[in-house]
Amino acid sequence: MKWRAVKDDVRAVMVAKGAKPVGKWETPSTLVFNYGKLAGLGVDAWDIDFSEGKFWRGVATFTPSAPSATIYDTVRKLLTEKYGNP
Repeated sequence: MKWRAVKDDVRAVMVAKGAKPVGKWETPSTLVFNYGKLAGLGVDAWDIDFSEGKFWRGVATFTPSAPSATIYDTVRKLLTEKYGNP
């Protein structure tokens, strides 16, 4: 999803990718989901934050399927390929 996307667009993208909304944890500035995938790795939970109604940060808690260092390297590689070096 694109940076600065609005909540309804983010929600639609997440649901289309198999994430399940957890409405009881939703706030005006946060969406919470369970399940899904990122970089081919299972995700247990997502916290997606908004500033001024626009997407600005996402946190993924990965399903423990590999050592933490392997998960980190996989995600870092994906983000670097897509967005360039930090």
